[in-house]
Amino acid sequence: MKQCQNIALVFVGDSDIARWPKHLLPQVPAISSFCQHRHKQHHDEDPKNEQRARHVTTFHHAQNGATMQSLASQIKRAKKEISSSTIDNCESFDVTIFIACAGENDLSTCSNTTSSMLDRIMEHFESAVQSIFSIKSSKQQIKNPHLIFIGPKVEPWMEQDDLDARMSYFQLSERLRSCIAKLSSSSCPIATKCKSNSIFYLDSLTLFCGETSNKSVVGGQAIAQRIYFHEDELHLSQNGYEIWKNQVDDILSQIMISGATTDWE
Repeated sequence: MKQCQNIALVFVGDSDIARWPKHLLPQVPAISSFCQHRHKQHHDEDPKNEQRARHVTTFHHAQNGATMQSLASQIKRAKKEISSSTIDNCESFDVTIFIACAGENDLSTCSNTTSSMLDRIMEHFESAVQSIFSIKSSKQQIKNPHLIFIGPKVEPWMEQDDLDARMSYFQLSERLRSCIAKLSSSSCPIATKCKSNSIFYLDSLTLFCGETSNKSVVGGQAIAQRIYFHEDELHLSQNGYEIWKNQVDDILSQIMISGATTDWE
């Protein structure tokens, strides 16, 4: 029985990922919740024989100014590094989890977001997902891949009457949610390469809007709280990253409790 589960935690995307403080990075639970559950079910078993550790290796490939189009190339570079790391260690990673965020820079390049522009962004997003779950190259194939994608967020620079920017962020968030639901369905070709619970969407659109988080984004009623943002009104402050960390930690726990824990028994 394997006593250590090797996990690769990969950070890709734009400056929102690149600026993530090291002490606030998401963390995979050290001990398997699955094992802890089994301890409760089998009190007579020796815990030393049941508890198994997790060893997490982080890979950082996010870049300031990155767009959705550049996400696929970041993922390919990350997979190459992961492959070389497994060769060096003479042991493969049991689970690889990508944490990604991109799209806001794409929107900033155009004053008016058109349907065709959103279509291009989503094409690049699907290419990035294909890069993660692709099984064409055996040299860079990874075991048990997962993706946590963090969506766009309402930011303080958006005035209440800045309806164009608000609409574009809202539309991108909705398109991402719909696309991820499609990619996770059993009727999608990607579903044959990954489990249905392998792609997660973290909706951040009004996550930092405090008491107005349930109000309309497009109508200008959802207002970003400055306490969660850097003084540039674009990037998150430590308070903001703490919220992201808690949200992503919850998803990581879900991943570990689900299929990712049963593949190394």
